Amino acid sequence: MAGMNPVTRILTFLIFGGFVAFGGVYELLIGLVLLLGLYAQNQFGYMPLCVKMLGRMRWFFLSILVLYLWFTPGANSTTSAFTLIPSYEGLRQGMLRVFSLVLIVMAVNYFIAPISRDKMVSAILWLFKPLCWIGINTQRLAVRVALTLSLVSKAQQLLTDSGATPVKDTGQPSAAMTMRARCSRIGDVAAQLFNKVVSEAVNTECQAIHINAAKPPSALQWALPGVTAVVFWGLPILLSQNL
Repeated sequence: MAGMNPVTRILTFLIFGGFVAFGGVYELLIGLVLLLGLYAQNQFGYMPLCVKMLGRMRWFFLSILVLYLWFTPGANSTTSAFTLIPSYEGLRQGMLRVFSLVLIVMAVNYFIAPISRDKMVSAILWLFKPLCWIGINTQRLAVRVALTLSLVSKAQQLLTDSGATPVKDTGQPSAAMTMRARCSRIGDVAAQLFNKVVSEAVNTECQAIHINAAKPPSALQWALPGVTAVVFWGLPILLSQNL
């Protein structure tokens, strides 16, 4: 899979993400089996980065789970009359959504993360070629994507610099900071980051961007997104009929 064409990688990811995001239990199980097979083929070399990405999103996953558990109407998951018990529907939907997001993050780490910026822009431009038929300037769109991707690392550095700003000593250890002090720190960091982004945008000089034409995938590589779509579409039907 190391020599997979970027166009094939993006198409396969879009098909995978679509079925996983809008599918049910069968689609999630199929997606898990496919990803584990792909990761095992590469001796789980992508796994450390994947675990790191999932760790950064743990609070996001928790917030989604909380919203589904206690804000989804339905019958209580237990016979207890305690009002804070989550509903069965909320528990089911929350677990499905969190699991689908985990699979999508794993798919991004496998299919999208290995693509370099230049190859990513070229592949997107190649995929958007049909939009020229309806009058959309795909080159301008590709340039916007290139500019966005090129500024990601710079924005991350600006965020790091803003977060490194020293905070006034309150005489308390950092672990015991009050909620008000933490919110104030977040506000200060956000304000500093905004000012630095505006200053960077004003002082940045115009640069020429060269976009190389992407090579179309070979006939064999076109089979991967096709097989992925067939598996996600056909297996749930077979499983639902036999179970």
